[in-house]
Amino acid sequence: MSQIIAFVTGATGHQGGAATRKLLSTGVKVHALVRDPSSKTAIELQHLGAQLFPGNFDDVSSLKTAVKGATAVFLNVMPVFPDTNLEVVHAKSIISAAIGSGTVTSIAYSSLTMTGKHGNFPNWGPDYPMAWYWLNKAQIESMVRESDLGVESLTPAQIVQELSRVSGVEIGLEFYDEEEAKDLAVRNPKIYAELWANEVGYQVDFEELEKYGIRPTKFSEYLEKHRDQVIQTFA
Repeated sequence: MSQIIAFVTGATGHQGGAATRKLLSTGVKVHALVRDPSSKTAIELQHLGAQLFPGNFDDVSSLKTAVKGATAVFLNVMPVFPDTNLEVVHAKSIISAAIGSGTVTSIAYSSLTMTGKHGNFPNWGPDYPMAWYWLNKAQIESMVRESDLGVESLTPAQIVQELSRVSGVEIGLEFYDEEEAKDLAVRNPKIYAELWANEVGYQVDFEELEKYGIRPTKFSEYLEKHRDQVIQTFA
């Protein structure tokens, strides 16, 4: 079998880093796109065997260099503010570089559940809060398909309790009534996201996931695994 070479975008982030480590542990060669090759995380990935490629999503030439010779791509792009359309532009640049390489045969896009189902959201329309978020995800999924390249339920109180336990910092909890939350959501996408989760949610079928051998990680386990980052966040 020929050597699999994966081009991982956002390699020093949480998802990209996890993907890079997992791929390397299974013997896959990794081309890791990083903004700063001298960063602690980038150096760690290099020591694990990743080949670092300095660049960013706006630098098309760096994308072409990093994807050269790769057979697979892990596509992980995020919303950019204030120009939210850049997420789609970045994805298009990466997909184009992958197709242009002549060697990439598959792309794995890190999307999210409910993508493409936005038309069924209550009160969906042009003025729907953060409509761009769902439209971007759906557009990118469509671009990937068209390229032809090949649980745990936690209450807010429990989340705060676990964060306090791991960080060693007493974390408070502030509540908003429905009207306050809706007013704040207009200016704060994070609050809107929580309102959406209450009204629509991701509707993940965890029983179906188990059929594929996927074991959801407990929130407490995740925090323990990333203890250093949790402590740094709440220091």
